[in-house]
This record gives sequence, structure tokens and C-alpha cells, in this order.
Amino acid sequence: AAEDNELDVWLRDYSEFQKCVAALSHVTAEESFRIVRALYYAADQLRNHDNGQFYVALGNTSLWDHDLLVMASIESLAPLFIFSCCFQDPSPELVPQYTASNKRALQLVLRSDFAAACIDAIYCIVTGSEAAYPYSPVSDDMRSI
Repeated sequence: AAEDNELDVWLRDYSEFQKCVAALSHVTAEESFRIVRALYYAADQLRNHDNGQFYVALGNTSLWDHDLLVMASIESLAPLFIFSCCFQDPSPELVPQYTASNKRALQLVLRSDFAAACIDAIYCIVTGSEAAYPYSPVSDDMRSI
């Protein structure tokens, strides 16, 4: 319970966000799964709030540079990728690790069972379509993790 409270603090205090992601390579597999799942849930909850600060903070971390298939489930990573495509600011001065153009992120999600949903999110960015924005990119199947 105390660990969950500390994780909540890290996820809500964006100045501590880097520590949360940096911890991934120093914790057990179970703890890293919990951290990434918490990131996914925070991304879902904050996608229409906080003026995108969550996604700016995420883009200032090295999340996608980790060996995430060992540290997390694709069921948490794919929606995190989709939310980031939909809501992350693409400007390099704000978000140096822009998810939609991160080679490791793309390789990870495009090889998954969720590739079609991830491609849809990228398509909306490329075409400027707002089709991805009004609905949650996470299906009921993806929510049941």
C-alpha cells in the first residue's frame, strides 16, 4: 500500500516523473509491470485533463528506450502508445521523446496484436484527422487487463 502511494506521488508530481520511469530498470518484473500499468491508467484518466502535462512529462522520459516487453504487458503499452499519439505535443522542444516517432515504440506496438489500433492513431496524426480524439482508443478488451 505504501508503494502504491509513492507511485501515485511520482505519477502526479511531474517533477518526479523521470524517477518513476528510471526505476523500471532497477525493480523486479512485478514492480515494473505495476509501474507501466499505473502509467497506462494515469494516461487514461488524464487524457482530457491537465492540459497535456502528463504527456509532456512522459515525452521527457526514456520510457520507450527500456526493454518494455520484459517489463510490461503489451496490453498496457499499446493503449499508452495510442493515448500518447492522440494527446502528446509533437514539438521537440517540449517533448524530446515523441512517442509516435520513437523507433523503439513503433517496433514494439506494430509487432503486437494491437497494431491496427496503433496504426489508426498514427494515421490520425499524419492526416490531421480528429477521428481518434472523441473516443477512447482503449477497447473494452484492452481495459480488462
